[in-house]
Amino acid sequence: GAASAAAAADAPNVKRRPAPGAPAAPAEPVSPARIRAALEKGGAYLARVVADDKTTPDFAYPLGARALYAAALLSAGRSPEDPLVVRLFRTIESLPMTHVYSAALVAIALDVRHKEIVRGLDPDRAPKRMTGQAHALLARSVNWILAAQGQKTGGWSYEKRPSAKGYDLSNTQFAVLALAIGQRHGLAVPPQAVERFAKACLALQSPETSAHQTEIVYQVDLAAIEKPSPPRALSGTPAGWVYAPDSHLPYFAMTAATVGNLFAAKKMLRAGGAPLDAAI
Repeated sequence: GAASAAAAADAPNVKRRPAPGAPAAPAEPVSPARIRAALEKGGAYLARVVADDKTTPDFAYPLGARALYAAALLSAGRSPEDPLVVRLFRTIESLPMTHVYSAALVAIALDVRHKEIVRGLDPDRAPKRMTGQAHALLARSVNWILAAQGQKTGGWSYEKRPSAKGYDLSNTQFAVLALAIGQRHGLAVPPQAVERFAKACLALQSPETSAHQTEIVYQVDLAAIEKPSPPRALSGTPAGWVYAPDSHLPYFAMTAATVGNLFAAKKMLRAGGAPLDAAI
């Protein structure tokens, strides 16, 4: 056994993998120009996919898919007045809200469009908040999401079933993003709703099962990709969040989503207290 292991180690084609838990080697920094080029290339592809409304894929989520497409096209550099973007929003306004993901994506798309509109205006005259038809649609989204929040759990699942016993942190993340956008644009979000979703998030944190330290290195600020960012490192004992009450193992996506939810709760309540800080 030892001899064969030594022979394998000496073989020229054997790839040595880092030990489990070892941080990956830092990658070369990606330039803002490369990121912008990738966004534009992706936007051009997406524009071809959604060019004809009759053949636009909706994956059984007609409202949410179109909201996601609109937000992506705007983020890729399309103007809010682009005919494709205008058509997508016109369709969004006509469709019913039936799912948490879709209702939340409407709020997200409206927020992205508002930021792009403001970007092209004189800073002294640019509106800080949405107005008119956009604000009315945002209010419709936020109110629908508030009505869909679990009465017993404080979280959200796929559909508006406030009496349901189950929820998951993926739908909950999208709902929280929409509520935070709504509050930022002047809509009332009851503090009780925020306290309840924060409690739902805290309930699904997994216990720390390992004492070893891990490190995460990141270098790009996606909120300002044109601005170079110095590398930053975060280290600590691994812990995380599971997907739903009946799940057992935490994973990265739910952990990232829920940490974001807790930051949002602190900002929306303007005071989070020790439990939120400790979980973050």
